[in-house]
Order: sequence, then structure tokens, then C-alpha cells
Amino acid sequence: MILILAWNFCLFFETDWQVWLESKKRSLGGRAFDHVSDCPIVIHSTAGYIGTTDDLIRWAGQKYGMEDPRKHQAYEEVQTQLLQLASAEFAEQLRKTTNKYAMMEFSIPNIFAPSATSTHRMIFELYYEKCPKTVDNFLALCTGEKGISSTSGVRLHYSN
Repeated sequence: MILILAWNFCLFFETDWQVWLESKKRSLGGRAFDHVSDCPIVIHSTAGYIGTTDDLIRWAGQKYGMEDPRKHQAYEEVQTQLLQLASAEFAEQLRKTTNKYAMMEFSIPNIFAPSATSTHRMIFELYYEKCPKTVDNFLALCTGEKGISSTSGVRLHYSN
């Protein structure tokens, strides 16, 4: 048996995702409106709302007799191999480039559960060869190494 899945991937900022998700819930109604997970929302072209990826795996098991691939040892091995491959490729990219990198962590409140926040991390690739002074200034703001402004007395940093 061949099961063909069509995936629609949309890239959103977190706030755009929340707006899109709310509008999709309203258009689907019913169980979709109760979808509160941050997991992807799964919609079948004829069956309609299915739920999260876990719900999709259960649905495919009931409808097509498919097994959850995460139960197999090979799944963990493939996940480990993919992580190792991605790490090696990223390390190689870091070795090949003269660019520098900066990381920023930030929290976004969850509009569905105001007491909950989710922490996110962004990695910036800074093009040192094209604008070295700008990169150095940005990194100095990230680390706070420039101390305090002599004119305003304000700390020169991006941290809390």
C-alpha cells in the first residue's frame, strides 16, 4: 500500500502563526477550534481536521493499518544519524567561513495561556568580510564589552 501525503509548509513569525491558526480553527470549526497545542495542525483534504502529528499517526494506523514509525529502533538510529550529519555539516560551514555568529534567546508569551511563555533562539550569521566594523560593533553590543557610553552614561549592550 502506498500512502501519499501532501505537505503545505508555511513560514510564519510566531505572531503570524497564532493569527493564521485562529482563522483556520474558525473556518474548520468543531474539534479544530479546541486545538491548543503548539504542534502542527494536520488537515486532510477530504477527512478535514485530524489534529496534531500524534493524531495523524493514530489516524493513519486506524485508516490504513500503518504503524507509528517512532516505535521502531531504526527511527531512533535515523534521528541520531540525521542529527550527527546536520551537526557535522554545520561545523564544516563554520570552519569554511570567515563570518561570525551571534545567538539571541527571547521569550514570547502564549496568547492562549498568558501565564506560559515559550523560549526561542535565533542565530545570526554576521558577514564579517563585507562589513567588519558593523559586525564588531554588533558583537560588542551583544557582549557588553564596550561598557558605558561616555556621553549618555547608558550601558552599551543588548542584554536584559
